Amino acid sequence: MKSGFGYIRLVKTFVPILIFILIGCTKQNPFGSENAPPVYFNGFVCQINTDIPVAEANIYFLKYESTDLLGPNAYSLVGQTQSDSSGRFEIPLDLDADLIRAVGVESQFENTTEVNYQSYKANGGLCRLQLTPKAWVKVKAVDIEPLNPEVLYVSALPPGGAMDFTNISEDWVVWQTSGNIPSMFGYRLMHPDGSFDVASMYSFVAPGLDTLEIEIYY
Repeated sequence: MKSGFGYIRLVKTFVPILIFILIGCTKQNPFGSENAPPVYFNGFVCQINTDIPVAEANIYFLKYESTDLLGPNAYSLVGQTQSDSSGRFEIPLDLDADLIRAVGVESQFENTTEVNYQSYKANGGLCRLQLTPKAWVKVKAVDIEPLNPEVLYVSALPPGGAMDFTNISEDWVVWQTSGNIPSMFGYRLMHPDGSFDVASMYSFVAPGLDTLEIEIYY
């Protein structure tokens, strides 16, 4: 009798625990089934070459539309959202879209960027879109003691390929550039007789949405 009583108590204790575990697992899945597909996958907008999030980027879901062979590619808007303060956004899996495009605030970012929607839909993973932030470089040439009588002033070409040399010996000169991307500018020493040296190149990386100060000593 005692052994039978013990067996019954074991069964009664085990059944509620099993039910509790099953209920707990079900509550953890918001879709009601472990096999149910997710409704969304995640996207992230950041500054190029960093993990710095980009907030309030506009996200557009675009569908390709066929045009004639000579016409430009055309896309129609099938959905849109915006990145949050952490640069995150949700991507619906039920859209008939081809591209995901991110557009940053125009005053802060130079470009738009896009990825293939169907590829992420098929393969999963974090959908990462990188925007190039604007940045600035502040440059000045300084003649240190003892002063160099062979140099009248220093002129420089701004980054980006412009061909107008600027005197950088008198005061700070500020140029806009691309943030978080290796860049360079050229400078040369100008002599009192009108001659000048072959331009030297100065490489730098300006932080996004910030100003980098560079002093050149001669």
